[in-house]
Amino acid sequence: MSSIDDKMYKIIQDPLNGPVKVSGIFLDIINSIYFQRLRYIKQLGLCNLVFPGANHTRFEHSIGTMFLASEIKNYIGINDERLEIAALLHDIGHTPFSHSIEDKFFENFGLIHEDLTSNIITGKGIYGDSVIPEILNKYGYNPEEIADLATGRNKKRFYLK
Repeated sequence: MSSIDDKMYKIIQDPLNGPVKVSGIFLDIINSIYFQRLRYIKQLGLCNLVFPGANHTRFEHSIGTMFLASEIKNYIGINDERLEIAALLHDIGHTPFSHSIEDKFFENFGLIHEDLTSNIITGKGIYGDSVIPEILNKYGYNPEEIADLATGRNKKRFYLK
């Protein structure tokens, strides 16, 4: 992962991929309150009640997804960090218990986690306090475009050109 400001960085010790260096936009996103909340949302829903070792979080999952997007991007020769940004943010709208309650959430609110992800990335609706759009704009990225890419709603496939 490259970034505009590599002077300030952190190393995150990913349990699957090893040390992951983050800086610039990635560090700003990770340090945001909406991203930090992913530390408390289980990736595997309620599985840890049966399998106590199944404690993977959305935070760890998102860091790993960003890392793998970077590896793939570099392997196929794409020089565009929008893929890594979208990968990092793809689950930012997940609710507690992940997919376990998504049907009930949709039934009550008419939204799925991709809708919440898009709203957090763009700062819409009740997520007007989200700093994610400000961070993206600071680095010259369009929040709407990143939201569409992160949720799979971008069908242009700019990265396959």
